[in-house]
Amino acid sequence: MKKNYLLWDVIERKCRISIIELEKTLEQIKENENDIIVKSLFVYGVSTFECALTDILRAFCKAEPHKIPSQEMKFTKDQILEQEEHLVEIFLDNGINNLAYGSLEKYAATFAKLLEINKLSHIDELIEVKETRNLIVHNNLVVNRLYLSKCKDSCRRASEMDINKPLSFDKEYARKSIELCINIFRDEIVTELKTKYGAYTKIKAMKEIWAELFQSSILEFDKYWDYDESEHLIGFKKDDIEALFRVGYSTTEKTLMALIMMHYWGSIRQIENINADIFNLNNMYGERKTKYLFLQDVLDRYPELFTQDI
Repeated sequence: MKKNYLLWDVIERKCRISIIELEKTLEQIKENENDIIVKSLFVYGVSTFECALTDILRAFCKAEPHKIPSQEMKFTKDQILEQEEHLVEIFLDNGINNLAYGSLEKYAATFAKLLEINKLSHIDELIEVKETRNLIVHNNLVVNRLYLSKCKDSCRRASEMDINKPLSFDKEYARKSIELCINIFRDEIVTELKTKYGAYTKIKAMKEIWAELFQSSILEFDKYWDYDESEHLIGFKKDDIEALFRVGYSTTEKTLMALIMMHYWGSIRQIENINADIFNLNNMYGERKTKYLFLQDVLDRYPELFTQDI
């Protein structure tokens, strides 16, 4: 089975972008008085929150496929023949989509269990917020029995008497709802995940991959890569890579280093006497081919590796 890596750097960046997006949405709600705009911003904010959870869950399940929240799935013959290399991703998407379109309570419980963090607080309030969003999108904010059945008694904002009547909604409700999403996401989810998984950096993954590829004493990781205390990649240390290619590397090491440098720079034109022929699979055999295919697969699946952060 392919070796997978959890890159907290990537997950944290996605979380940061989602929090910024939610905060911008909140500011727009505070600044707008137009009811249609406020409703639209509310719907967008709740969807942003849900998408962020799904992105996190997908990243973790990609790193640990055995945690995919689905026990079985039927594949057609065409899927197996045409999508053989992507069956795990199809299985992953199917499992997460089934979970995401189900009960938020079940989703939140599964999310916490798979990621091994505490259950989310205020889940009943979140359910009511989601069901209000659904009423806006699907029923013109008119109360129906589905809303009543999904929301818990403590948070339900309507009763049987209100069926077929508009659910109350104003700017203050929208503001409090998006603030709730921000607080849960930033102060609970991201904080707990960072504490538990913050050590799973890109540099950690790069070191593991480097050790798989190179055993030579002249190819020590820290002699080639510069990174800061937070383990963000600053850059490649060696200015005269061409001299190293001329003197110190075996043929296998040249091929692997050239592929890494091509990924890092975007080309290998900075290395004289190295051209695309070095990647000809017909000229490879044994360990060289195995390591090359391993590296190519890793870089395809994790394009953030061996790329500059700051």
